[in-house]
Amino acid sequence: MVFRNGMIAAAATLFLLVGTTSAGTPYKTVQVLTDLNFDSSINDPANGFWLLKFYAPWCGHCKKMAPMLDQVAVYLEGKMAIGKIDCTREKKVCKRFDVRGYPTLLVTRDGDMFPYPGERHADAIIEFAETMSANPVTLVQSYEEALDTLADKPPVSGVAFLAYHPSLTVDGDDYSMEQLLHSTHLTQVFAQIARKEQAAGSFGLLIPPPDSKMETLAKFVGTSVDTSNGFIVKIESGFEGRLYEGPLDETFTSPDMLLFLRQNNLAVVTALGGHNFKALSGKGKPLLIGVVPESTLGKDPLVDELKDFARVGSKDLVDAYNFCYMDGIKWGKFLSQFGVNRDNLPELLILNLHNRTYWHDSTVSGVQEFLEKVASEEIVMQHQGDALADADWFTKGQAFFLRYLPWTLLIPIAFFAFIIVVILPLGYNGDDSIDSEIKRKVVNPEKSKKTPSNEVTTTTTEAKKDK
Repeated sequence: MVFRNGMIAAAATLFLLVGTTSAGTPYKTVQVLTDLNFDSSINDPANGFWLLKFYAPWCGHCKKMAPMLDQVAVYLEGKMAIGKIDCTREKKVCKRFDVRGYPTLLVTRDGDMFPYPGERHADAIIEFAETMSANPVTLVQSYEEALDTLADKPPVSGVAFLAYHPSLTVDGDDYSMEQLLHSTHLTQVFAQIARKEQAAGSFGLLIPPPDSKMETLAKFVGTSVDTSNGFIVKIESGFEGRLYEGPLDETFTSPDMLLFLRQNNLAVVTALGGHNFKALSGKGKPLLIGVVPESTLGKDPLVDELKDFARVGSKDLVDAYNFCYMDGIKWGKFLSQFGVNRDNLPELLILNLHNRTYWHDSTVSGVQEFLEKVASEEIVMQHQGDALADADWFTKGQAFFLRYLPWTLLIPIAFFAFIIVVILPLGYNGDDSIDSEIKRKVVNPEKSKKTPSNEVTTTTTEAKKDK
């Protein structure tokens, strides 16, 4: 029996160490990945595309996400596998990818590992998986079609990249996208980057109908551009296209295309949220944020003013910032540390997370006036936390606790550990006799009163004399 129990325990341990994955089969459940099976799992040809959740068992957000991922995994069989890695156990793989917070969501495909770029709910994850499972390049034949099918959808709403080469033609629906993309050097490089950056951008191959070719090309690049060698262009609704200006001959390389993409893969005015805040903050420019109420998000007059200024405003001012807008109700607590009042929306805020500085003045609402006063230092630069200087101690403490999560969780943990290890033992000295004597006296106080022996003798003698 002992031997049998030992074998069962050993098998259970091996199961936990190796994990639950079975190579060669598309998964429809969330897979447990470990230090031992991680590499073999993500390199499994049957499951070459993964969403990976790095978590800790005590993490509240991780626990809330778990049942949602369990449900999503069923719908994504054969499209995207989902794996989970417990960083309290699998420390090597978590350290390898520099996981510092929970949950961290990463995506891996074709040997590349990158942050999951979308929102963290079921519909967004399913849409992301379906997008990544489709051909990274879509055939379009008109400017309007490019905007509708490419630019007006995630991952970067409002932006798309198009490649055109005059030698390419199609006849109805009888074409092979792979053959078209491999027909020229330009489209080969474009396809390579589209595949690599599919999670971060929208890509199209433009082949206009012969009878409207010149008119269509003019909508993308104007009439003064020589299109005889083809072109690559970024398009965005309401703004002129931005051409790739380098050579498109045999010297055109993937790094050239990748640089152009990463420099321009951003809407002129971007909706800012938890899914892209870190990426936008790391673009090298301060963020000019229009903080608007949730009820007018995306259609607030302040958002329209930001777009107009980005289109026709001073080039020096426009180039100095990344323009965006943000839901001031949903992100009210975060924005309050910069002096933004959710009851006073809309407001403007400049935020530079690189050096933790910001500019804010609730009395100035116009975009041009705001930027000019920032430039003239009428609106002074402030440091993150200055807005809390006059706040009560509870508000300051709350802001400090939230700012330094998860490390601030160590404070209550250390406090309770001190109580258990140091304080509680002081109330017990190891002598049970004292505690027993106290209990005996409380239960039967009469019996606990002892009469001294000499007092008993004296009392008896006096009683005999009285008789």
